[in-house]
This record gives sequence, C-alpha cells and structure tokens, in this order.
Amino acid sequence: MGIKDTSLFWKVGICLQAFGLLFAIIGFATNHMVQRTDFDWHSGLWKLYSKDTAMDIEVLIKNVGDNVDWVRAARAMTGISLGFNLTTIGLSLVGAFYPTKMASLAAAATAAVSVAFGVIGSAVCVAKTVADVKESAKKYKFRLLHDPIPDWSYGLFMGGQLAYCVVAVLHFVDSRSRSR
Repeated sequence: MGIKDTSLFWKVGICLQAFGLLFAIIGFATNHMVQRTDFDWHSGLWKLYSKDTAMDIEVLIKNVGDNVDWVRAARAMTGISLGFNLTTIGLSLVGAFYPTKMASLAAAATAAVSVAFGVIGSAVCVAKTVADVKESAKKYKFRLLHDPIPDWSYGLFMGGQLAYCVVAVLHFVDSRSRSR
C-alpha cells in the first residue's frame, strides 16, 4: 500500500491536517487572540501590545498582582494540542502504508484529543483576558467603550481545531469501512 492507494477520506484528511496545523501554529505564535476595538490594544499567549509598546504578558500580569498560572496553563494546553496535531499526521501517514482499523481509530482519537486541548487552552486565554480587562476597568475606574473581543489569531487557531475535528470524524468513518 502507499499514498496513491489510500481512501478519499484519508486524502481529504491529510489536506485538512496540513491546513489545520498551519492555522494552529500561526494562531499559537501570534499575539492577536484578543483585541480592544476602542483602543489600539491586542494580546495573545506571549505579549500584549498597547499603542507602540510591547509587554511580556507574564510580567504584565505579575505587575498588576494577578496570578500567571492561567497563562502558563493556556500555553501548555495549546502546545499539547499542537503536539497531538503532529502525532495525528504521523499516525495518518502510518495508516497510508499499513491501513488498518486500529491505525484509523488511533488517528481519530489523537485528532479528538488535540481538539479538546486546543479549544480549552485557547478559550481559557480569551475568557481570562477579557475578564481581566473588565476587572481592571472597574478597579482603575476607566470606561470601556467596547468590550474586548476575540481577534484573528484566535480565529485561525480555532479554524485549525475545526479542521482536526473534521479529521477525527473522517478517520472514524474510514475505520468503519475497514475489516481489520
């Protein structure tokens, strides 16, 4: 067996995995998870940009007296998600040369685990950032014209997770068509 002999599900799945991984890496690495539209401000897992100033997100959170554990947890979960993305690609390639029901199910399972870690990690980042901005506005008595909202990095990362969700379904359906 080889790549040319694989099922249509596998071929579509590997294309989705390539795009999903690319989107997830870009979303993970860039600092546009959350933005404020009323102020030149955006942040991600690594830095916060306010006007022309870039600040390390952990240092900033420590300076305002908050706990940085949520940032580390969000980074870890999204990083683990990327690891499972790569594992899914590896299992998919193994399944191309040794097509078995177990290979398809293993790829489906790792894709699903990747989605779970990625969605939770990125959602923690966005939700906690939005909550912290609102809390800071109350604490320091400044008025938010608009609430902070998810930005394009979050959208790309979640698009990658959606691709891997579809991959999980495709691998599961592919496993159902295999006799061994």
